[in-house]
Amino acid sequence: MLYVEEKTSDSFGCAWKHYGRQLSNNLNTEFLSLVRLWKESDFKDKVVLDVGCGAGRLSRLVASYGAKCVVSVDLSGAVDEALELSRDYSNIHFLQASLLDVMVLQRNGNSWKLTGRK
Repeated sequence: MLYVEEKTSDSFGCAWKHYGRQLSNNLNTEFLSLVRLWKESDFKDKVVLDVGCGAGRLSRLVASYGAKCVVSVDLSGAVDEALELSRDYSNIHFLQASLLDVMVLQRNGNSWKLTGRK
């Protein structure tokens, strides 16, 4: 892991582990305002990639919209918290990795192929 990745991971991981359980009462409205062109129904039966998922709150939200599969990636150890908080969602899959390592994410049937930096 690069120095900058390690420092970013430590910082965000600590924050998400501490604040990951705190959800805004308006999370649904806040999220949909960020993705203005989309509605809840647009996520139904889709495969969604959540990059920088932190504690997984948006992953859970999209999963609750009926996404077929949510692949959630974060550099930090916050994915452990995300996994714990998301136990009730069988359609979310967490991956602790740098995006430099997850350069290609391909779906082949029911499996995923990950390739990264050389």
